[in-house]
Amino acid sequence: MENNHLLTLRAAANHLQVPLGWLKAEAKAGHIPCLKVGRRFLFNIEAVEDALLARAGGGQMTHTVKTLAQMFQVSPHTVLSWIRNGTLKAINVSPNIGKKPQWRITQAAIESFEQTRTSAPPPAKLPRKRKRESDYIRFYS
Repeated sequence: MENNHLLTLRAAANHLQVPLGWLKAEAKAGHIPCLKVGRRFLFNIEAVEDALLARAGGGQMTHTVKTLAQMFQVSPHTVLSWIRNGTLKAINVSPNIGKKPQWRITQAAIESFEQTRTSAPPPAKLPRKRKRESDYIRFYS
């Protein structure tokens, strides 16, 4: 690890767009590589990103609700409703389960969501069949 690539806990959390408490808990548990100096945690950002990508499912990038809303040009509330409805799969990375969720969406979840949302071409219209004289009964002649 080179010293010019080491970030503090707060700087790493800001860079990765994850909650500070979650990053600290993951580092304490040993799930994220870090260097502990006294009470401080120092992170090599490249090693942390590699570890997170490996955990997320083989190198998949994750998006926040805000960035996904910007990608689809909708409000963040719309993205949250897609998550609540189950049409968009997301991971809650909030350190407190009972508190406000902090969602991360993988690239694979976005691709499957886009496939379900794409419209199929309309079916080809069949030519109208004309009724023949023998198909109906004339009551008034």
